[in-house]
Amino acid sequence: MRQVVVGAVAIAASATLTVGIVRSVAPPEPACESPAVARMPAPTPQASPPPFDALACELAHRGPPPASAGFVLHDAHALAAAARAIAAALPRAWRAHVELDATGMAKLVELHFAGTRSPTENANTLLDLVRAHPCLFGVVAPAALVAKPIGSNEHALVYFDSRGFVTARKLGTLYASLDVEGGGLHVVLERHLWPVIDREPAIDPARMLARYLGHTYGEHGGYRMRLDPSTHEPRACEPMVSNRIAELASFRWRAEPILACRGDHADVVYGARVDLHGAMRRDPVLAELPTALMPDGTPVPEPRIAPAGDVEGVGFLHDLGECPPSPKPDGDGID
Repeated sequence: MRQVVVGAVAIAASATLTVGIVRSVAPPEPACESPAVARMPAPTPQASPPPFDALACELAHRGPPPASAGFVLHDAHALAAAARAIAAALPRAWRAHVELDATGMAKLVELHFAGTRSPTENANTLLDLVRAHPCLFGVVAPAALVAKPIGSNEHALVYFDSRGFVTARKLGTLYASLDVEGGGLHVVLERHLWPVIDREPAIDPARMLARYLGHTYGEHGGYRMRLDPSTHEPRACEPMVSNRIAELASFRWRAEPILACRGDHADVVYGARVDLHGAMRRDPVLAELPTALMPDGTPVPEPRIAPAGDVEGVGFLHDLGECPPSPKPDGDGID
């Protein structure tokens, strides 16, 4: 099992008070240090909390998980063994199959229910399951979770969300698909929520996007009919592209937490997803987009995941399982 503790520290500032003593008769003497203020001990650096180990939390039947600033990443062997143990602990009649992502949270949970029931009944069963395994599904507040069924007895989808989703940003995606199969129901839960500390950093767009401003790109402007030069008959439609200079209004960006690969763990950093919507024929610099940037414009290294984003169709999202393992020191006894 791979586990690394985040090494960032925060050092508090301190102030030293100087006391002056005035003597009007006796000759000057070396100033004495006041016992109350002399040699104040230096502040003790406070290490940031270690990355959260969701897999250990689930296997120990703890929970719910805390809102975290990082996650331990596990190797494939440990994940496969844990997935088998989690599946074996579920009701045998469900014939459960479990797959985990690199954090040890659910990537896929496959179940089989006997008979047929209404979407609402199935949603309630799945809600009980998710609430009972908050570390597996990344649920910080199980009691606040709701399940929303959509569909019929033959095919339905169940989406899981917090009751506060209107005012609190949703981090991650958790849903289940249910299909009638052989007189029973085939259920697949996919993905999980992200128990991360959510905050939006202050961003100056001109500073963050400085590298990309002033570069050229093509903007799609519709289509035109191409005619055959000899017959003047329509030959084909071709796109019309206008050259543009990238300015602040050209970009779409959203400040949010981003999970960045740090070897054997992933840190939550606070930056923004950035894209140049609808751009064609980008120059090499603009071809870097879409990407994720820190407020100062530094790219967040890949692999990376934006928990607040829609996973589908966003080009820079990656599986944290692609994080390269940290090199092991020589002489650690591990082959």
